[in-house]
Amino acid sequence: MSISGSLSSALSGLTAASRAAEIVSSNIANAATPGYGRREVQTTARLIGTTGQGVTVTGVLRHSDPILIGERRLAQAKSDGRETGMAFLKKLESALGTQDSATSLDSRIADFDSALIEAASRPESDARLSTVLQKATALADHIANVGETIQSARENADHQIATDVETVNAALASVAELNGQIRAGGSANRDTSALMDQRQQLIDKISGILPVREQARENGQIALYTPGGLALLEGVPAVLGFEETSTIVPEMTLASGGLSGLTLNGRPLSTAADGPISGGSLAASFAVRDDAAP
Repeated sequence: MSISGSLSSALSGLTAASRAAEIVSSNIANAATPGYGRREVQTTARLIGTTGQGVTVTGVLRHSDPILIGERRLAQAKSDGRETGMAFLKKLESALGTQDSATSLDSRIADFDSALIEAASRPESDARLSTVLQKATALADHIANVGETIQSARENADHQIATDVETVNAALASVAELNGQIRAGGSANRDTSALMDQRQQLIDKISGILPVREQARENGQIALYTPGGLALLEGVPAVLGFEETSTIVPEMTLASGGLSGLTLNGRPLSTAADGPISGGSLAASFAVRDDAAP
């Protein structure tokens, strides 16, 4: 081998080693970065004719476990859904009060009952009659406050639904755009690992709101479905529809038409507990607004 050939071979090895060191550094720095997939440099022998002269970096391989990621996303959806329901129950518990609290609804009912019994034994006592009025007023105020808390929870849930729908629609559109960029990058033999990281971050954001399953497609693209088979992204992203209600009064319900339901590409979509979107924070918000709070 000539001196120039030896130098060229050594230089190719240094270039590959430098690229590998760069990838290792990135893997360490982003070990805790959400959506990041570990990279690995792929190399092959460089041939000039039939003679080997160094190595060539052929690409960067991004590692991920689609099964593990899919299960984590479903678990995330369940967790976020339960947190949404739990947040409502905590507010309700705070408004009602616990049984050991002197200002709970139970305690105020008991106080009112005791005041009635005492007044009945001496109905001529103005002091006891005044106590009855005081306890009755306190009970009525407490019931009114609980009612306001519940109505506020319904309005907050309705607002959260609108926010979640907007988030999902924007994320689905971005995933579809990244699909196109990844396809184009792969065709041009460019490293698309960073684009795949961004796409995974977006899907993770969706998965807390709606449980999703990712399906691989050709040229590095993916499709998204709910566990029940509802297509969220298959080439073209689906569009969720919802209209927020600014003020909700007790008699307003989904069945009466006073509140907005959910649509997918303009078609009504069930929001029931066992429906196609069940399992995430979006379904939990519908449950609070339409079932738990009423």
